[in-house]
Amino acid sequence: MRVIIFTAILFSGCLVSRSLALHSQTRKGLLIVLGNGFLACLSDFWINPLLALIVLVVAGRATNFQTYFFIIAAVILAFTASVITWQNQIAFKYAQASNIIPVAQVPIQISPVLVYFFIFALTPPRTISVFFILIGTILTIIAGFLLGQRPETPLVHE
Repeated sequence: MRVIIFTAILFSGCLVSRSLALHSQTRKGLLIVLGNGFLACLSDFWINPLLALIVLVVAGRATNFQTYFFIIAAVILAFTASVITWQNQIAFKYAQASNIIPVAQVPIQISPVLVYFFIFALTPPRTISVFFILIGTILTIIAGFLLGQRPETPLVHE
């Protein structure tokens, strides 16, 4: 159930970001790649069950549930890879790649922490770890958006 909720939240983040991009004229490229960051998180998450089940499915030893799970993972991976490539090309029309790619990395950098706490339902080994996780997450978000705010520099041909 946590896997379904996590997937739905990441997909919703992509949809919200994309709908905001449709209504924004100044941050269109930034919002498109932010949505792609959520899709990349989905891809990074779903590659693991795919890799875990591929041997069983190909060898014919997988249960029906494992086969369905494998198919779902494969469809999600194909979908996310296609959409990310397509949407990145659109985003590059609206903003400089060096400014928007760091923003796309923000969800990708934060999602392993979310998987640790919400999917695996683990607790940190020490209380101080929570402090460091929060500081690291905050710094990642700040860095991504600060790098996304750099002024664009035109290419000069000599």
